[in-house]
Amino acid sequence: MLSLGIKQSFASLHRVVGQHYVRRSFALSMQGYQFGELPYSKSNVSSKPLHRRYKSVGSSEVHEDISPSLYYDKDLGYLPLWNQLPAACKIESVALQQEFLEVVFADQVRCRYPLEWLRDICRCQNCFNHITHNKRTPLVPYPPKARDIEISQNGDAILLRWQDGHESSYASKILLFQYLHSVNTRGNDIVIDAELVHWDANISEDRFRRFDFESIMNDDRSLFEWLMDLRKLGLSVIKNSPTRVGAVTELCERVAYTRPTCFGQTFQVEVKENASHVAYSSGPLPLHTDTAFYMVPVGVQILHCIKQSSSGGENIVADAFRSAEIIRSEDPDCFKLLTETEFEYFDLGEDYIGKHHAQSRHPVIRQDTRGRVKQIVYADHSRACRLDSELEVSSKVFGALRKFNNTLNSEDSIVKYRLNDGEILVVDNYRVPHGRMDVDSRSARHLEGAYLDWDEISSRLRVLGNKFI
Repeated sequence: MLSLGIKQSFASLHRVVGQHYVRRSFALSMQGYQFGELPYSKSNVSSKPLHRRYKSVGSSEVHEDISPSLYYDKDLGYLPLWNQLPAACKIESVALQQEFLEVVFADQVRCRYPLEWLRDICRCQNCFNHITHNKRTPLVPYPPKARDIEISQNGDAILLRWQDGHESSYASKILLFQYLHSVNTRGNDIVIDAELVHWDANISEDRFRRFDFESIMNDDRSLFEWLMDLRKLGLSVIKNSPTRVGAVTELCERVAYTRPTCFGQTFQVEVKENASHVAYSSGPLPLHTDTAFYMVPVGVQILHCIKQSSSGGENIVADAFRSAEIIRSEDPDCFKLLTETEFEYFDLGEDYIGKHHAQSRHPVIRQDTRGRVKQIVYADHSRACRLDSELEVSSKVFGALRKFNNTLNSEDSIVKYRLNDGEILVVDNYRVPHGRMDVDSRSARHLEGAYLDWDEISSRLRVLGNKFI
């Protein structure tokens, strides 16, 4: 972790969007100091737009403005509106202190930066490609030494000459705010840091929103609201979609790309006699997350109801994050076993026997570096016999698995929803196990399914977020 000390305490930073100032809070505390209130200035913001250039009929060059949500900074290039920087703060003094560079800005704002970090972020033409925004050089193989560094500054920038003769220049505003921004994006990313809403069987009709297919396909704000709601809730239904094969692909391509699996780009779900896969049988399908047998399971499942004339066949879903948190609070040892024990899953696939054999191992619960539940992998019907635990604790492992299963499948956890023709059920496969009740095999039932991955969804969300937040 890069250490940075600030003498003065502040409350928040401001950003400019058009003519309006919007307060943006950064809770950054390092070495006992906090960043805080500094007004943004428009003086360094250019109206220079970002254009896409192309040749039109007749070979005349056309410029199309593609940056309604971007602004241009002369030092850092094109940035989202919410990332606008203040005017440069004057540097009063600099000093080398062993492994750190201490910089004192106006009003005695004092910062320290590790020399390793400064060398690593050098933005000269030899170290950084300002078109692709990528580093050109690897990490320097030797640590910089303060005694071998020459230093100078003119109030607006610092010039460092390193022990190998390389020179790096750092504008004052970059030193003061680029690192501040990079640290605080940990708490302000609209995807990673979204506040998730847990739900149970009593989820209200108002909270369980229905989105309109045509609105999502034609309006960016509707697309953003749908994806954001999916991120927070893990569950949504889209209505009024065309009742034909291919509509689910169009929806996926509105976001990014479909995630292909061993079942293809999409898959057709219809009841079959003597089906070799439980998903195509008429019997009940228990709660599960899809592709548990993959090393990297799919992120989101989309099920489009093309025809549903059969009786029964209600879809069932549950919030597994809620179940995991219940277990964590009631039985921490059980929760720990579910995060540490890997279970093996396998699948031969409908009509694929002899052509593929997918197999992988996962714990039921995965956490992020902050201890938050980030992924559930659970498909009891495709769980293999292999158990990754010591003989002495095997009974405890099965007890933990049973507790998770009972909590997930309790009456106060499961939501039942029967899809109508033209409705699309979308679930976060990292969070919401889904299943199905019995189906009348004598009646018609046709669903088309597809998958998306969270990386593509997250990318789309961030681009749309720059436009609407």
